[in-house]
Amino acid sequence: MINIQPSAGSEYRGSVVWLPLITRRKMKNLPEGKGLYVWNVIDMPGNWDLKFQAMGITWIAVKIADGVNSSNLRRLDCGGKVDDILGLFIYDAKCAGMMVLGWQYVYGFNPEDEAKKAAQRVEKFNLDGFIIDAEHQYKGKRNQAQRYSAILRRLLPDTPIGLSTYRFPEIHPTLPYREFLDICDFNAPQMYWNKGKAGQELAESYEQYLEIKELPFIPAGRAYYGEGFPRPTSEEVVHFLDMAQSIGCPAAFFWSADALYHRTRPLPEIREAIGGYKWSPPVKPPIVVDAKTLILKDVEIQIEDRVYANTDPIKLKQI
Repeated sequence: MINIQPSAGSEYRGSVVWLPLITRRKMKNLPEGKGLYVWNVIDMPGNWDLKFQAMGITWIAVKIADGVNSSNLRRLDCGGKVDDILGLFIYDAKCAGMMVLGWQYVYGFNPEDEAKKAAQRVEKFNLDGFIIDAEHQYKGKRNQAQRYSAILRRLLPDTPIGLSTYRFPEIHPTLPYREFLDICDFNAPQMYWNKGKAGQELAESYEQYLEIKELPFIPAGRAYYGEGFPRPTSEEVVHFLDMAQSIGCPAAFFWSADALYHRTRPLPEIREAIGGYKWSPPVKPPIVVDAKTLILKDVEIQIEDRVYANTDPIKLKQI
């Protein structure tokens, strides 16, 4: 008997595990555990890295671009801006053991340059992944989404990419979900729930996105209030994270660190709820197969009590 732990994207057919061999990309590391969106790094509190660690935050997504423009630049007293604070923020986050992704708000007016700007920022800061934030400006722009996505993936062939947009595709059918998700490695919808419906709406969102494309699901919960949304509760945060765990999400995160530590209306009870929640990585039961020959790629092979990890296609014969 050979105990096989399949990678994402593997397909089980009868007594043989068939794994995709046509791609030459390496396995991608997706976020795991609890994370936070960061909008403006200048608004982070003192010792933010220690505060994030105390909450059990293992990864963050920080804004790196807005359309074709760089984000999180420092304003000079004499006018103008310089790009000298984001790199230090990312460095500190990585030193604190956090995975760092970048995110970009996109508009679709100049998709080619938007994609180039995103890639340039990801490479400049050596980021661990990237999130596309596409909202109402991209409705009805399938062609622009295709062009943006094609260039982005060409420039970032090995970077984990996710899409963050509306939680209910059925309510916003004209957004080009498929065109974006075709190049994505995970889905990160904005799960900004209505009062008392954190878990229920997450389950509904998950089901709707499964109809479009099945991808690892990493939802963004609501850790803010305003814009028609009431103050979130600690119970809602727990329900959201419980549901994320129950549907097998590898990670979940919140919008946003800025709101949690807002100068005039912070959310200490939400910080406490997030920090007090123990995230347990989803356990994928191994598939035990009885086969004479298996062709494997990017999987762990366990024979008796030894585990072997391979990143190139190999043939394993059972004797």
